[in-house]
Parts: sequence; structure tokens; C-alpha cells
Amino acid sequence: MNYAVISNLTVSTGNILKRFKKLNEGKTFDRQIKPFNFMLGGNGATVNGDGEKVKPIAPFNKNPQVAIEKEFIDYNTGDTLQGKAYWKPLSDVLLDYIDHPEAKFEGNVGVLQRRHLKPKGFVYIGKEANKVEMQELEINRIEKYIDFKSFHEWVLALEPKDTREMGIKGRSTLKRIKNKIKHVKKLNYGKGAVKILVENYR
Repeated sequence: MNYAVISNLTVSTGNILKRFKKLNEGKTFDRQIKPFNFMLGGNGATVNGDGEKVKPIAPFNKNPQVAIEKEFIDYNTGDTLQGKAYWKPLSDVLLDYIDHPEAKFEGNVGVLQRRHLKPKGFVYIGKEANKVEMQELEINRIEKYIDFKSFHEWVLALEPKDTREMGIKGRSTLKRIKNKIKHVKKLNYGKGAVKILVENYR
């Protein structure tokens, strides 16, 4: 048996949920795809009327291969379709892999040389912290993340009158925070005056 390419898909991030905006339009809440729903996603093998490859989305099943026999939704159009022809066989993926170009190396034939990277800069992040749309969905909110280097530069440029408007009293508080930044000491971003600065940072 030639298996189809099928994987589990969970609506666990804001970015994934946005993909279903078109599909959810005009539907009642109980018929919409919502946060934390999970389903099966396929790799399309045929082209739809809009010239795009069909992207099968099917209800979750512990045996994913049964999806190719049942009705599914085309992720691109929202149309309901059915048939094995719409699902890409795993054998095609393996054959495509053989001819797939290697991005990490220079050249196409023979012994290839590894590419040399030239970094242009760096950004302080924590995991995927700089990509809010990729953060895991929370019941109440999606957390706000900052570029720490830019935040530190912003704080160092602040004057006492600026922080007074934010509700931070006393010149010594701002001075203490600035000294920690200058001497690369740890700041507690979720507490006290530092938390207020984070909330007011643009």
C-alpha cells in the first residue's frame, strides 16, 4: 500500500489560527475551527480551480490513512472534496528528496563545500520570543515580548521626568536600573519599576 503524506495539525499558535480566518468566515461559532482544535493535514497532489495545490484538512483519526477515503476540506478554498487523487503519496516525497537542492552547501555536482555564513547582527530572544504570532495561544492573552537590546537603549535614554509620568517615583529608582544595565546585571522584567518600564516600552 502506498501511504499518503498526512500529519497531525494542532491550532496551538496565533499564526496557525490566522490561516483558518477565510475558512471560518460566515460560520457560526460551533462550526468554526477554534484554538486548540486538532485535525489531520495532508500534502496536496492536485491543483484546484484557483491554480493552487489542494491542501486537505480532515477530522482527526488515530489511523490517519483512513482520511484519504473520506470527505475533507480544501484549506485554500473551503470546498469539500473526496478522493485519493488529492492526497500526495509518500513515495513522491521520497523521490522529490533525491533531487532536492542542498541549501547548506555550494554547488550541485560532486563533493560540495559547506556555505560560509556572515552574521549581520544579533537579537536577544527567548526561544521564539521575538515572534508573537508564533507564541502558544493562552486562554486570556498572548504575551508581549521585547527586543532586550533595544529596550535597554531606550531605558538609558530616559530622564526622571519621563518615568514620573509612568508612575515611577524617585530619581534613584531609574538610576539604579540604568546602573544594572550598564554593568550587565540581571533585571527582573516582571516586577516593580522594571515591569512598568516594559509595559510602557514602545
